[in-house]
Amino acid sequence: MVSEGTLLVKPEGIHDKILVVHLMDHDLYAVSAICTHMGCTVNYKKETGQIECPCHGSQYALDGSVIRGPAKRPLKRYDVTTENGQVMIKV
Repeated sequence: MVSEGTLLVKPEGIHDKILVVHLMDHDLYAVSAICTHMGCTVNYKKETGQIECPCHGSQYALDGSVIRGPAKRPLKRYDVTTENGQVMIKV
């Protein structure tokens, strides 16, 4: 990946949707895209640098930890790397 952005992926064989965030400093983060409060799909907000749930306002850090509820549990975090220009997520 060359630029900052996000990608929502649904790998075959697992129930989870995964949100991948790529920052300009080349950091990659991959977390479950399913809010731990009520199961809505979360989004990355570039303006705040946080992951937010559009349904009830829960906010998460890029590592999946809860910043603000109502969610009490963190998002599941996935190991993510790049190999030969491809993003690799360990599920």
